[in-house]
Amino acid sequence: MAETERGPMFGGVLQNNPLLTFQKIWKSDKRSLKAVSLVGVAAGFLGVASSYLTFDYFLERIGNILIGLAILVWFYLETALSVDQEAEISAKIERAEQAVDEHPDKARPLWDLARSRLELYFERNLAQIKQIFWITMVVMTAGFIMVGYGIVQGFASNNMNASLLAAASGVLTEFIAATFLIIYRSTMSQAGSTSGR
Repeated sequence: MAETERGPMFGGVLQNNPLLTFQKIWKSDKRSLKAVSLVGVAAGFLGVASSYLTFDYFLERIGNILIGLAILVWFYLETALSVDQEAEISAKIERAEQAVDEHPDKARPLWDLARSRLELYFERNLAQIKQIFWITMVVMTAGFIMVGYGIVQGFASNNMNASLLAAASGVLTEFIAATFLIIYRSTMSQAGSTSGR
């Protein structure tokens, strides 16, 4: 993986934000992904406009659904780009294996094969790191929502048992998310030390 292609290797999970994904899609020659990206952008803009610029309850709910659709489209596009890149690297490996079979006495084809396999390994590692990060963000958000719900229920009703249960489950979820973050941090440090060699 060249550094000019996607930024520094393991330079951070958030380097693949929606704007960069949109840019990569438009630089590619895949018309179907371009159409899906336009649907995602339109859904995002309409969702934000109807959720935050209107005071109608129904339009706010529709806007929230559209924002969710835009997020799903972004994840789909990220996955499609990742699958395409992995297929491209696999094709490189196949070509390198053929070159090794044709010229077993030369070092260059072996070098290309080893480099392509290492590139595939780095891509898979980066994909797993991104998955850990996003799962952690989802779990942390769910825990925060549960804690907030418990606090709101504690103030809104006289049923303290339900609010304590909701808050305690939110705190437990935050501990689980913290464990995920520790795993993420150790994976990032291992990946950084591996790529620095």
